[in-house]
Order: sequence, then C-alpha cells, then structure tokens
Amino acid sequence: MNEIKSKGILRTRLAVSVGFLGPLIEYLCFVFSEKGYLYYEIFVIAGMFLLCMLLFVGWFMLYPIIIFLSDIARFLFDRSNSIDKWHNATDNALWPLPWASTIGVVVWFIYSFGHFGGWPSDVIFGTIANLIGAWCYITIFRSWYLLIRQQKA
Repeated sequence: MNEIKSKGILRTRLAVSVGFLGPLIEYLCFVFSEKGYLYYEIFVIAGMFLLCMLLFVGWFMLYPIIIFLSDIARFLFDRSNSIDKWHNATDNALWPLPWASTIGVVVWFIYSFGHFGGWPSDVIFGTIANLIGAWCYITIFRSWYLLIRQQKA
C-alpha cells in the first residue's frame, strides 16, 4: 500500500470517527433523559448495536466506496489516465474530510442543543450542512478535472 493510499484511508477513518461523535452523544443524552421509557433496555441495546454497526460499516467501507465511485467516474470521463493516477488524485483530494466532519459535528451540536426549531433555522443549518458536503465533493471533482486537463495538455 502506498503512502498516498494510506493517507486517504486515514483521512476517511478519522472523518468517520469524528462524525460518529454527533450521533453517539445525542443518543447518550436521549438515553439518560428518558429513564421511564417503555422497553427502555431493549431500545438502548438496539440503539447501541445500530450505532456500532454504522461505525463499523463507515470505518471499513467508506474508503472502498469512494474508490469505487472514483473508478466509475474514471470509466465514464477519462479512460486515458492510469487507474493509479486517478486513485492518487482521489486520495489527495480527501484532505478536507476530517475537517468537514469536525465542522459538521460542531454544527450538529449547535443545532441539536441550541433547541432551534422551525423553518428559518432548518434552512440555515441545512444550507451550512450542504456547503460542508459540497466542500468535500467539489475538492474531489476538481482534482479529477485537473487530472483530465493535465492529460489533454
């Protein structure tokens, strides 16, 4: 495994780990606030199982999914570049993932614990969340575009 690929894997796993903090803390706050809930113990066990499964899938599958989508994009748009160049461009473009995940968790906490409600806050926080996501995928698209452009030059 080359150094660039290992950095891509590290970035995705770090992003998954940081991103997991949001639902985990919100779930724990719910668990500790709803003590008299009917079937409380079953809900707690099922919820922790679901969160652990999501972490497991994200930890091991996010990077392969990104690379698979990268391969599809290469097949559709640029068969002239080697697959190694294309993967390296994708791996290098994953640098904002941990940062975006951290900012996303902070936005999640502000929205969840700020007790905002109604359409103005939903639109504002939804827009912020979409901008964070766009930062990640536009960075990847830009790296692919520059690679295609470099090949044609």
